[in-house]
Amino acid sequence: ARRTVSRLSLCELASLLQDRRPDWTLREAALQRLLVMARSGGIDAEGAEFKPLVLGVSAQVPDLRSQVVRSACAVLVELAVAVGDHSAFDRPSREVVLPALIDLAGNGNKVLANAGRETLPHLFVSSHFQGMLRVLLASLKQSKHVPIRHACCKCLLYAIRYWPKQVLSPLALVLEETIVRCAADAAVDVRSLGRQAIIAYSAAYSERSLVVAMRLDASTRALVEEEAVGSPPPPEAERHKLGSRTAMRRLPRAASEPSGRGADPQIIEATRSASSTPPVRIAGSQKGSRVLKGLTRLRPFHPPPSAEAAQGSMAPVSEEAGCGSPLLLSDGDMARDMSLLKSKRRTVQRSPSSDS
Repeated sequence: ARRTVSRLSLCELASLLQDRRPDWTLREAALQRLLVMARSGGIDAEGAEFKPLVLGVSAQVPDLRSQVVRSACAVLVELAVAVGDHSAFDRPSREVVLPALIDLAGNGNKVLANAGRETLPHLFVSSHFQGMLRVLLASLKQSKHVPIRHACCKCLLYAIRYWPKQVLSPLALVLEETIVRCAADAAVDVRSLGRQAIIAYSAAYSERSLVVAMRLDASTRALVEEEAVGSPPPPEAERHKLGSRTAMRRLPRAASEPSGRGADPQIIEATRSASSTPPVRIAGSQKGSRVLKGLTRLRPFHPPPSAEAAQGSMAPVSEEAGCGSPLLLSDGDMARDMSLLKSKRRTVQRSPSSDS
């Protein structure tokens, strides 16, 4: 089988892999050859055979033979590492690769499911496409299988911690809704990852932390606050930067300094634009405004001194005169009586039982 496969071109390898009917030994040999080529840089993302190759390898993921499935997963990881954020990998990753691996993670066969769960995070280390993140968020919302939600939530946590903010910010609405839902999931492991995702998101977008916290119930909010003390988020310098092929995907350490000495100016500018505030009008913002308005209405009202004097000056003066109508007092008498009434009022407030 290896000798047969060694004579095939990349287009012929892609054609062989797009069908699962050929003998599994041929398909396994073809995958092993592609694995060696991907590691040695022999696959060009700009070539015409790249997308057919990705489709062919993804077609082997649902196979029933575990050896073929593990080889296909290994090839997908090496292809992602080789091409990085190249646009040629964007559409195949969201339409074919990621759905196939998510379905594999929910397979009833433990060996096949483990292969899918171990491969998913590696893709999010090497590639940063919004389409991949949308597929992940949709799976978290729709899937009824706990292993799938757990695997997707683990990848989401990694993306929030390390992906460039210019990729995350346009999806802030869906991200907040999803992590809040994960924190209230029926599975314990998914809830734990959801709380960690909330901590990471609040650290990345501190101006949105209050909005996210208001959407949590009291018990979940208490757990998030408790876990936030013992699990500090990674520094911003650890965030990836967009790149392709073998380019570095992490910001230089010097970029974490205020002046950014030693860092590429384009990287610093991209980081500044990525850290801008996400859209303010997000789910839960109207509720937050109602809460703030309610707090404003609950502030104690202090009447002005003139109204306070008018409320307490008329009746007490008539009582001291012993008649049914108030007395007409001079300005000096009025000021003296006002100070007397205020001192009496303070005494009554301190000892209410003194009136009796």
